[in-house]
Amino acid sequence: VLVALPPKFFAQQFMQWLAEDTFKGSTKQQQLVKEHIDEAYLAIRSFNSSPLVYPNVFTDQELQELNVPLLFLVGENEKIYSANNALERLNQVAPNIQTQLVKGAGHDLSMVKAKQVNELILEFLSSDKLD
Repeated sequence: VLVALPPKFFAQQFMQWLAEDTFKGSTKQQQLVKEHIDEAYLAIRSFNSSPLVYPNVFTDQELQELNVPLLFLVGENEKIYSANNALERLNQVAPNIQTQLVKGAGHDLSMVKAKQVNELILEFLSSDKLD
């Protein structure tokens, strides 16, 4: 997205919207996002960009056919899609996928709730589901 938004100002505004929970947090968290924006702009100026890879939406059948242990984490304030709808759909069509709603976070859940996200991932990786 940062590549598609040439002026840095617009990228900053977009990231503040997307990572709203981070910007409500500590100065350290806000600085992390600002550094990410700066690094992205340095990369844009330094390297040839490759085509964007757009995400696919899995069909119900494709979700049901996934036969590896999966953990789906989503922030309750996700901006790109409805977190509740995604969880409801996954729990209905693919109950084999472990799901978790992260409160107080959105698209920025790995930044604003880093400790909780790390704990959930480590718990999942050490669970019997991976044996």
